[in-house]
Amino acid sequence: RPQEFIYEPVIVENSPEDYQVLETQKLLIAQSYIHQLAKDLLQKQTQAQLIQTEKLVMLGQMVAGLAHELRNPINCVVGNSKFMSGYYQDFLKLINTYEKNIPEPIKEVEDLKEDIDFEFVKHDYLEMMNSIEISADRMMQLVSSLRNFSHMEGTKRKETNINECLDGTLLILKNRWKVSGVEIIKNYGDLPLILCHSGQISQVFMNLITNALDALEEYQEKETDSRPGKIWIHTKAKDLSENTDQNVDKSAHDIELNSNYQMKGNVTSTEDSKEIYGWLSIRIVDNGLGIAYEIQKQIFDRFFTTKPVGKGTGLGLAISYQIVVDNHQGKLHINSTPGVGTEFEILLPIK
Repeated sequence: RPQEFIYEPVIVENSPEDYQVLETQKLLIAQSYIHQLAKDLLQKQTQAQLIQTEKLVMLGQMVAGLAHELRNPINCVVGNSKFMSGYYQDFLKLINTYEKNIPEPIKEVEDLKEDIDFEFVKHDYLEMMNSIEISADRMMQLVSSLRNFSHMEGTKRKETNINECLDGTLLILKNRWKVSGVEIIKNYGDLPLILCHSGQISQVFMNLITNALDALEEYQEKETDSRPGKIWIHTKAKDLSENTDQNVDKSAHDIELNSNYQMKGNVTSTEDSKEIYGWLSIRIVDNGLGIAYEIQKQIFDRFFTTKPVGKGTGLGLAISYQIVVDNHQGKLHINSTPGVGTEFEILLPIK
């Protein structure tokens, strides 16, 4: 109410013949209760966020420590496997030299070769060593991805290859999307290096790809004749002449999304815009259930989630928005059609 009427009583019409007078004192007491409830709710939300943040920090430290401890033994496996392959080649040369210089076969040696199936072992050993080297290299890549993802970064940004960040995130999540039967379709452009906090950007990729996997799993549970789950990841460099405030570049393949972006707030200051000469576009698209239009308006709000208790905190997209927009002066768009799919586009400034 206007300030001059704040202490005036309020008359409520319950029916044409029934009126009720609300005393000012009761109204003020009710208003006080409402303010206190709002304050308590905000305090609980803030406390829950702090607890979740502390857990994530501790988990990040544990992952970083574990990755560091695993790195040394994996290095040992990688290095020694290469030496073992070299030693094996030397042994083969020695055996071949003996066979050339001793034309008459020795029965005891021939019997032993037959017992151990020498010809099979000779070929199988090479395949085994090759498999060990490939697996060890993959473990090294996974450990490096975990270290980069959990790295506690300072204020200084570093030149980063965004395509490599995406590949590192996909490697961490590989077991999940493989088990779910989701097809990952990558369409990477030729991108320049950009200055950013790579760990934070990897966290955004992790949140968005995980959300896409959740959506596809939910869709497959609800729909008996569901289409195969797919996630498209597109990267490209855009110049300033391209419209970055709406979806002018449709997602390719068998999915169509509307062009009604929901965008929050101002994304760049005038000072930052002077330094920007282009954008890095990262689009993550899924063909899941999509998001209802009324929910899209709240999608970046803290603690907002449609997931059951224990499966989501409502902080993933809010944190992603903060990282992209506040920390990197970028943009984060959502573009979704219920029943068709969802697209998130991250735009990072090229300076």
